[in-house]
Amino acid sequence: MTAERRGDKGLARWLSLALLGVFLAGVFVAPTLARAPGSVRVLAGHEEELGVAPTMLYDYLVRLAREEKVRSLEKKSRFRSPADWEGWQRHVRKKIREMIGPFPPRNPLNVRRVGQISTRWYRIEKLIYESRPQFFVTANLYVPTQGDPPFPGALIPCGHSRNGKAAESYQRVAALLAQNGFVVLIYDPLGQGERSEYVDPKTGQNVLAIGTRQHCQAGNQCYLTGTNLAQYRIWDGVRGIDLLRSLPEVDSTRIAVTGNSGGGTLTTYITAVDSRVAVSVPSCYITTLVARIESHVTADAEQNFVNSLAYGIDHGDLLMPHAPKPLMIAAARRDFFPFNGTLDTFGELQRTYSDFGVPEKVSLVQADDEHGFSKPRREMAVAWISRWLKGNTGHWHEGEIAVQPDSALQCTPTGQVQTSLGGTTVWEMNLALAESLASRFPPVPSANFPVWQEKIRLGLRKLLGLPDADQPVEVRELGSVPVRGVGEAQALAFRTEPGIWVPAVLIPGPQTSLPGKILVAIGDHGKENVERSGSLARLAHEAGWTVLAIDPRGMGETRVPGRNGKEDRHYFDYYGQETDFTYNSFILGRTLTGQRVYDVLQVLTGLRLRQPKTQLWLAGRGYGGLIALLAAALDTRVAGAVVDSVLGDYMSLVRDRLYDYHVRWFIPGILQHFDLPWIAAAVAPRPLRLCRLLDSRGRPLGQAEAAGAYRITKRGFEQAGAGTAFTLSQKVVDSAVFRELR
Repeated sequence: MTAERRGDKGLARWLSLALLGVFLAGVFVAPTLARAPGSVRVLAGHEEELGVAPTMLYDYLVRLAREEKVRSLEKKSRFRSPADWEGWQRHVRKKIREMIGPFPPRNPLNVRRVGQISTRWYRIEKLIYESRPQFFVTANLYVPTQGDPPFPGALIPCGHSRNGKAAESYQRVAALLAQNGFVVLIYDPLGQGERSEYVDPKTGQNVLAIGTRQHCQAGNQCYLTGTNLAQYRIWDGVRGIDLLRSLPEVDSTRIAVTGNSGGGTLTTYITAVDSRVAVSVPSCYITTLVARIESHVTADAEQNFVNSLAYGIDHGDLLMPHAPKPLMIAAARRDFFPFNGTLDTFGELQRTYSDFGVPEKVSLVQADDEHGFSKPRREMAVAWISRWLKGNTGHWHEGEIAVQPDSALQCTPTGQVQTSLGGTTVWEMNLALAESLASRFPPVPSANFPVWQEKIRLGLRKLLGLPDADQPVEVRELGSVPVRGVGEAQALAFRTEPGIWVPAVLIPGPQTSLPGKILVAIGDHGKENVERSGSLARLAHEAGWTVLAIDPRGMGETRVPGRNGKEDRHYFDYYGQETDFTYNSFILGRTLTGQRVYDVLQVLTGLRLRQPKTQLWLAGRGYGGLIALLAAALDTRVAGAVVDSVLGDYMSLVRDRLYDYHVRWFIPGILQHFDLPWIAAAVAPRPLRLCRLLDSRGRPLGQAEAAGAYRITKRGFEQAGAGTAFTLSQKVVDSAVFRELR
């Protein structure tokens, strides 16, 4: 491992003084700007020198996305024949299954017909079917009353409408298809319409908002088991096709799928995995992931597949398995899904279809309007589907359509499956999977414990998406900054990889401090609380430690500002910037938490390269505690760690339907292998102090409950011959903890 030599001598001199406990007050000129407590900033005034912008994390993710896109395009540029593309189609289908998890075996649909509405051109049958055992799907079946069967069939997965299948624009496209001789199945997506998964049984009211909020709540839990909410949503549609094909009125060889927004997402996914789809028309969804990332467009959990860009799979690639069958992309030029990305994807698909010899079977239609299944897109979708499944040409005009009230289309007595039928939920099915996976977590062996630990570390590195090779570390001295309650501190910046600088303040201990030790501290939001009484950095300093407080990327002073350049008050909302960066990191195959752990590991490397005999410790609180624990487990040269106010385990998050943790905490696939207590055992035999473990809603666990969850950690330390090195206390960290560790 190498390092840039810039600033070596100066930093070494500072570290030597700090470690000897010698602090020369007044050596540096302190800034005179008034600052609020906790706002110690070291990068201000050095942006040009370092080449760093307030949007550093955003810029980094955009660069990675562009690089992955270029690699994928370069690979496909060598394709020339249908055989080449068929190989790519197999690759895409295989990777989709890996990213979302396997589909279940088919069960009886157990279709229930619960009502009917008659109109001039069609009848609407109200149906309930089971896409999985006791997983009820409420749907409306539009059946033409004129013409001769068998009719072609059409599936309409709905977008993010509160009332699902009853939304006016979705009723209209279903009715237009039925008027033109299609049997249409339109169904409620889970978390919408009659399929809310978060209903209070006493009041019948939703405890979480319909749509995106429910999707993210359940979808984030699915990440932990290595699956994706899309698996459940796609299967609802696949079973819907099964239902259509089972009807005597339907020609099973002529099935189309069309949907808008989230329904456009599902149209894309269903088209990719189900070869029975003859014609596909996704609306107001298709763009490129690069354009989406560039535009700060946040999407639900089911719209973010872990590793998708790392596998070279973008929106266009999801549609390529459909070639050479007819495909139309319907778009809005003023959509929040970037239209420039739509054009790029269409260009890719044109080449694919040309190589198949059928360029006429792919089309892009657009309207100068905003997001939604507007009348122009509805008409163009029906015209395209009719052209290929009925041999009709021309433009289909939407005439008078009787829009039904929500209540008329409901399939359940109460308007909600949960209060009418009960049944199972995604949360329950995912929990059952998690419990099954947890039963196979590796026990602490009676021999070869170091080998067991190394397997945990290797698995953790893969789950976090850490790079195979470390980048050279560069350290810059940036003068000094005053820290209230402490005095002068050295301002430093660590370049952990190209484009990423981690700001830090080095606070030397008093003259009585022991030489040769530095504590690297990570607060819940970085180093922003370094001036606050009771922060880990202050507690450790009061106990005589030399402390380096840092901001891993996107934390503290490197947190990306709002679009107006000011602080983003909604940064940590479930659809805020931190969520956007987390999901984008997932699709790049490098988790955001993993990137921050990597920053810590690189900072440790930078310190060691200049002071190889220095003993380095880690301390973290809240989310910073998670980062510290993971880094301590991965870097065996860390002398020890103090972790305060951190989530107890990931199993608690899947057990609690209403868990209350931001998705940045989530490590996709971790419960396929182990949980946090196993990671803690990888720290042995080095000292580990776990303080105030929290439950799934951020509340302190009881001492007995915490001890029970960490039995395997205790066994691991005992197996390493260091039983006393592991301490678990449900009290908040105080300075006494750091005095004991000195």
